[in-house]
Amino acid sequence: MDEWLAIAFSDQLKEGDFRGVEVLGKEILIGRSREIFALDNRCPHRGGKLSSGRMKDARIVCPYHGWEYDINGRLSIIPSTRLKPPGISLRRYEIKESLGIIWIKIGNPIYDVSSFFPEYTNSNFRKISCGPYIFKNSAPRVVENLIDVSHFPYVHSGLLGDLRFTEVPDYDVQLGKEGVIADNIKVWQPNPDGLIQGKWVTYKYKVPRPFLVYFSKNDSSKIFSMFFSVTPISEDESLVLAFIAMNYAYDVPEEKIRGFEDEVMKQDMKVLEDEEPKYLPLDLKKEIHCPADKASIYYRTWLKELGIDCCVK
Repeated sequence: MDEWLAIAFSDQLKEGDFRGVEVLGKEILIGRSREIFALDNRCPHRGGKLSSGRMKDARIVCPYHGWEYDINGRLSIIPSTRLKPPGISLRRYEIKESLGIIWIKIGNPIYDVSSFFPEYTNSNFRKISCGPYIFKNSAPRVVENLIDVSHFPYVHSGLLGDLRFTEVPDYDVQLGKEGVIADNIKVWQPNPDGLIQGKWVTYKYKVPRPFLVYFSKNDSSKIFSMFFSVTPISEDESLVLAFIAMNYAYDVPEEKIRGFEDEVMKQDMKVLEDEEPKYLPLDLKKEIHCPADKASIYYRTWLKELGIDCCVK
């Protein structure tokens, strides 16, 4: 796997802060001391959890025996001996900040995540962070949910869907160098952006990487878009971070718009927690499909072509 995976919002990690995260089943400590850093979260001495310790003079102190590691992971001090610490280091992970998010490097990704959410640097759009959300399901299942509109009338009735409008008209899907793109998806929504104004909207979805989703929906000059990162915590648990961008409704409180998205995510989380199996079947014969599932079918086909082996079978 060659990906940048999101692990936290940048503003969640202040100077001097550190915390534990889990990515692909690995325990990792992230922190900020002049710069952001990421290290293994277990002390190799006796397995103490470093994120349960403290920071002292830009060093992480293990809560078990007080061994101290600098932000590069090098063992600096063993309090119980005067001997110079041997050349022991924790594994250090490459991380970066982009789009208001901290990303960890897995493998050798060669893409720029900032290119997938152009509204982030556009001053005509207000940006609102949403999450973090923890889904009790695999990352591919969550991505598939995010690009599916046929569940709107049933899971998000009164918000994104209406039981009087359950049919999904045919739409366009393509798979290429930019990933999966689904366009011209028309949906009647009673409350498409939390402002309680029902209307027909047209969606365009992009899945530029296996665990990133972008969509935009517009009504004349009004544009509402969202960017989602979906990080596999484990085979059956995922972290979702999201940003809303919109070029209107500047007077609506941020809390109201975020609260709307929180409710939508809460509804999805409940449905996905009950879904089985948690892994995503890449063999299209394993589950039954209908025309509204075109985007999902292309996504599964793409994952198989890429050789993705995380959370799939």
